[in-house]
Amino acid sequence: MIKLTDNPEINPNTVENIKIFEHYNNYSDIALFWEQENSNLKISMLDGDMVISGQTNDLEELKGFVDLISPNTVFSNSTLINSLGLKGNIETVNVMSAVSDVKGNYTTDLFSSDDVYKLFSDAFELPDFENFAVDFCLRLNKGNLRYFGIKDTAVAVGIGNDGVLINGIVSNKKGVGTLCLKGLMSYYYGKIIFACCTDSVKPFYLKNGFSDAYKVSYWRK
Repeated sequence: MIKLTDNPEINPNTVENIKIFEHYNNYSDIALFWEQENSNLKISMLDGDMVISGQTNDLEELKGFVDLISPNTVFSNSTLINSLGLKGNIETVNVMSAVSDVKGNYTTDLFSSDDVYKLFSDAFELPDFENFAVDFCLRLNKGNLRYFGIKDTAVAVGIGNDGVLINGIVSNKKGVGTLCLKGLMSYYYGKIIFACCTDSVKPFYLKNGFSDAYKVSYWRK
């Protein structure tokens, strides 16, 4: 049985778990969380976006649940997404991982949410600025977001603390992306860091010490 929970027990050791964990850390008052009995399946939903983590012990129940809740998007590991038989747009990307061994005195420029939005909007599909800024500032003020960047040139953003997910890296100058990645990783020395990327970006992470972990997929209605 899939049932609502107010206190999901999450180990932030995968991208999906980090997303659910950070939904709870930042939006426990408005996000919804479910668990499936006798399995490690965890589900969260925020603003119509669903994240599913773990393995189901009843695929038909999960299919029915997703159909009933009718989210706008679903994010999970690729195997699970494909087993759900969802109709719509599915994008599959690589999950890269590394344990940060970066030390040093890296100093970032100060960024506003507007500064980050301007750089990110050149590379990513983003929500409107108001929603982006509220989310960015909330996570930053709670200590659940860090960034490293060079003003008007490049920035790297990470979310989480125990397990870290790189939320995006953008650079418009050759070589600066690696500097921003290293600067961001220096905040998380000794911790596991994940990144999701397309095949075209994968060599960048491999060059910087990341390993290919698994694949995740985004489904959009």
